[in-house]
Amino acid sequence: MVYITMTTYEIVCKTLTSDQSRIERVGLIESGGSANTASSSATPAQINESISKGHKYFFTNDAGMRVEVDRFENDFIRTKPDGILRGNLRHLRNCRPFS
Repeated sequence: MVYITMTTYEIVCKTLTSDQSRIERVGLIESGGSANTASSSATPAQINESISKGHKYFFTNDAGMRVEVDRFENDFIRTKPDGILRGNLRHLRNCRPFS
């Protein structure tokens, strides 16, 4: 029997496209890691592919609540609907430049 390990990642920061119209990359940590610095980054398309393989993504909103992230089209991600407009992924802090 083969066991596949699913990982949960917390999105801790974001980088917008040059025209500020959408999220280009997000900074990630494995759930339970230090949220001060992202340990890796991914594009929305990479996150969508990872979600389709069973991995989970979330971020922590201003109220300290965990908000799950869903796939949305090819190059977009979004939070699960919760009726709150403020506190979505675009409200995350900006990431430092990724190498």
